[in-house]
Amino acid sequence: MLDEYPDMVQLVVRPFPSSYNQSSLLAASAVLAAHDQGYFWEFREQLFLVEGPLSVTDLRDMAEQVGIDGPRFFRDLASDKIQG
Repeated sequence: MLDEYPDMVQLVVRPFPSSYNQSSLLAASAVLAAHDQGYFWEFREQLFLVEGPLSVTDLRDMAEQVGIDGPRFFRDLASDKIQG
């Protein structure tokens, strides 16, 4: 459908974190920060490879692996735009 009607159909993907899981909240925020640099899908794929609780070290490693500007990523992650 996207291919047939590119001007009429839009795919929207939004993270809906669980309020019971801190890793879920962190992952949702991180993927939005990655999106600000154009790496939503690449970062999302990396998130699914993490087993167990998500750490700041995991985020740094994933950002580096997909080519995200690390300092900007962490600034965006802490911003009111994402945390607000």
